[in-house]
Amino acid sequence: MPRGIAIHAARDQLFDAAERVLAREGPVGLTSRAVTEEAGVAKGLIYRYFTDLDEFLAEFTATRVRTAVASVSSLPGQAGRGTVAGNLSEALLALFGPGSHVPVITGIVTSRPSLIPRLHQALEDTSAFSAIEGSLAAYIEAEQRLGRLAPSATPATEAAILLGAVHHLVFTGQSAAPAFPVRVQEIVTAVIGGMAPVPAGHRR
Repeated sequence: MPRGIAIHAARDQLFDAAERVLAREGPVGLTSRAVTEEAGVAKGLIYRYFTDLDEFLAEFTATRVRTAVASVSSLPGQAGRGTVAGNLSEALLALFGPGSHVPVITGIVTSRPSLIPRLHQALEDTSAFSAIEGSLAAYIEAEQRLGRLAPSATPATEAAILLGAVHHLVFTGQSAAPAFPVRVQEIVTAVIGGMAPVPAGHRR
């Protein structure tokens, strides 16, 4: 097997193991020993590809950031289909719901803020952090052009409100609750309620 493919497979194996450890034990459990034992590989394998645990965690988090960005990148193309509330709720649940990567990212960065410079370096482009908000804002703007949202709405502001409100649920441990999807839908409904277009007969 070519060396590049072997390295890629080993990294993915370690990253997947890190995610399982994180889900089971939280950020405090993310040690090199825990990750390699979970992956079923030699204890020193991490240091074959990474200089230290922080570099490993930065690279791991960067892959999850990219996955999160990709999960909503197609949202603007959904404009005009389904319902606005449904499209936004689905996107937010993809970002924050069970099996998503934003809670993973939040947990690691919150517990190890020293990783942030290395994470920026691993991403090579800090705009990745704003790309998620940009996708939501682009979708809202597209729905405005179609007349399904009021032209007075400010897409970037509404996107930030949606992300901040749902992120609060995650940060306070509510994302694992059965009612989480309903709470997300309630937040979306409340926010877009202020963006609803005024019926023609009621315009001044």
